[in-house]
Amino acid sequence: MKKQTLGIIIGLVLLTAGGTYFTSLILAFLLAINCVTFVVYGLDKWNAIRGGRRTPEATLHLLSLFGGSPAAAVAQPAFRHKTKKRSFRRIFFAIIAIQVIAIALWFIYR
Repeated sequence: MKKQTLGIIIGLVLLTAGGTYFTSLILAFLLAINCVTFVVYGLDKWNAIRGGRRTPEATLHLLSLFGGSPAAAVAQPAFRHKTKKRSFRRIFFAIIAIQVIAIALWFIYR
């Protein structure tokens, strides 16, 4: 495991331990969804190589939309998966743009 990834995990655990109950739930969910997203991308690549059953692109996009976009962004180059398919990448970057706008609006109007 890379040092950066380990640092992010430790940081999330410390934030979860020191935050409110609601914040802890959100961070725990984000940690879980990112772990699941990374594993699903890896399994999809593994199945693509071996001719197994593939994960639908809609599922990969939903995982990103519900908070797994950081793991998806790491998994794509790590597994060399979904890095050249333009239609997939456009939707993926649109999801990230929506999330960035939503987070910015939340900080502005909270």
